[in-house]
Amino acid sequence: MRKVVNPNLFFMPHCEAELYDNLPKMNRKHDSLNKIILFGNSFEKYEQHHSVVRGSMLDESRKHLLDIRPFTKEFEISTVSDDYLRAFQGSSWHFVSVGPNTNVQLLC
Repeated sequence: MRKVVNPNLFFMPHCEAELYDNLPKMNRKHDSLNKIILFGNSFEKYEQHHSVVRGSMLDESRKHLLDIRPFTKEFEISTVSDDYLRAFQGSSWHFVSVGPNTNVQLLC
């Protein structure tokens, strides 16, 4: 994954959690995080799964992602039917907004 310098749209439908987790890991500062717009799997679903499976290896692969979850606005993609737009099922738009004085715990 790369450092964000300018506003970036990341199109990452149906990627593994580790790939999503690399975004906040590589872009820890608020001014970098705020330049991220992501289309991909629902962070909300990852958070729901996290509350059920704490302490597992899956939990480790999502720790940075879950750290920025409170600062992320998520807009779920609604699919009208299984016949159309099925490829986007479970996907969301994500917009990160972190204030300059906000303490975000991002572990290495």
